[in-house]
Amino acid sequence: MDGPTSRHGVRVSRPHRPLTQLWLANPKADNKKPGQDLFIAATSIVYDMPIATLNARDFELIDGFFPLPGVYNPAFEVWAVTRCKAAARADGTLAVKVA
Repeated sequence: MDGPTSRHGVRVSRPHRPLTQLWLANPKADNKKPGQDLFIAATSIVYDMPIATLNARDFELIDGFFPLPGVYNPAFEVWAVTRCKAAARADGTLAVKVA
């Protein structure tokens, strides 16, 4: 693919390159299925619901690019990503920390 579409795709994808491991299956791995963490994170953002997980590492990575409303590890009773709730603003761009 050439032209403006491919150039735009490169501009958009480069900053998110560290997330590639979350959606592209590793061909050398025994389990060749990609994880679902990006889907879970997107659902969490849309519904403004925090995530409870025993493995918060990938969600902490995602939070660096797309702020999550919170990630809680119940095994250690700790918020890996501080709980926040979407602000009631017209532009919807800011979040307010609640815990």
